[in-house]
Amino acid sequence: HSAKGGDLRIDCPGQHIVERSCATVTNESVELRVSIGLPAQGRTIMGQLAYSLLCESLPQHLRASALYSALDPTALQNHAQVNEDQDALRGQLASLGLVAFVGNGSVLPRASGADDRPLCQGTVIPFQSPPSLEVEVSVPNAGVLRGMGVPHGIT
Repeated sequence: HSAKGGDLRIDCPGQHIVERSCATVTNESVELRVSIGLPAQGRTIMGQLAYSLLCESLPQHLRASALYSALDPTALQNHAQVNEDQDALRGQLASLGLVAFVGNGSVLPRASGADDRPLCQGTVIPFQSPPSLEVEVSVPNAGVLRGMGVPHGIT
């Protein structure tokens, strides 16, 4: 029989910014929750392979993906600012009488039914709000955003 297991898994987030339990970042630490399938043959853990997985592969993957020095600082800063802006935007919706906001210039078509990323092939027409529903909102990093405010009662 061959060994089974030996895999490392962590939730692969999509483009949506939602609170997740697989990763927590604070000023003091980064906490990641991973699933590890220990290598086994039948009901017996293969010790040397498990050691290699836990003490060699896991730290190598963490150094390449979780340490600031391994990341693109500009992309990381942009992600943090987009997160802060969307949180500020969501916080304004109720006071504006809105349930949703779609920014002008958004690419709404998705790559496929199974791929939530924006479509980037062919001719994509960026979203433009109808004038009757266009609103402006201010967010901390991007400044003033214009787009369609979806009022209560439409959805």
